[in-house]
Amino acid sequence: MDFADYLKEPVSTERPRSSGWLVLGRLAVPSGSVLLADPVFMLQSAPIEVGAGSLLVEVALSDFGGRRLVSRLRASREPGGTPGKGIQRFIVDSRRVGLADVDRFVALAEPLDDAGYDAFIATPPAEDELAGQIHAQGPAPVVFAATGFGSGAFLIRELILDGERVGIQVDFANLDLDDASED
Repeated sequence: MDFADYLKEPVSTERPRSSGWLVLGRLAVPSGSVLLADPVFMLQSAPIEVGAGSLLVEVALSDFGGRRLVSRLRASREPGGTPGKGIQRFIVDSRRVGLADVDRFVALAEPLDDAGYDAFIATPPAEDELAGQIHAQGPAPVVFAATGFGSGAFLIRELILDGERVGIQVDFANLDLDDASED
C-alpha cells in the first residue's frame, strides 16, 4: 500500500499499531550523498554517502493515542536491506526532518537568519502534514517528515544489502507492540 492510500484508513484508538513501510516517493541523488537533518540545520549537517541514483523513500506510520505519527523513515537505492551501524546523530527542533541530495540542496539553499529560524520553529507541522515532498519538480527537491513525538536527537543508521550501504534509516518511535523486528 502506498502512503496516500494508508492515510484513508481510520486511525486506531485502541492500541499502538504500525502501518509497516509505505512508499512516499523517489528522490534523485545524482551526487551520491544526502543530507538528513532538521530542515533548519541541513546546511550544517554532514553529508552521508548512499551512492548515486534514485532513492526509494518510505515511511512507517504509527497510530498512538488516537493520532497518527511518522515513526520511521528510510531511503534506499535497492529494496530491502538490513539496518546496520549508526552513521551520525542529528538534533530536531522543528518536529520535522528533511532529506535532500547534498549538491542540489547546497547550491540553492540559503541559511535562515534568526527571524526565519524563530518563525519556522514557531510553526509546527499540521496534523495532516505527516510527510511529503517540497519542490518535487524543482531544482532541489526535499523530502520531509514530521518526527513522531517531536523534537529530540535521532540516530541515522545505514541500510546494508549484500555487504554494501544502499541507504539510510531513522527510527523516531516504533510504537507497534506486535512488531519485534528492527527492519
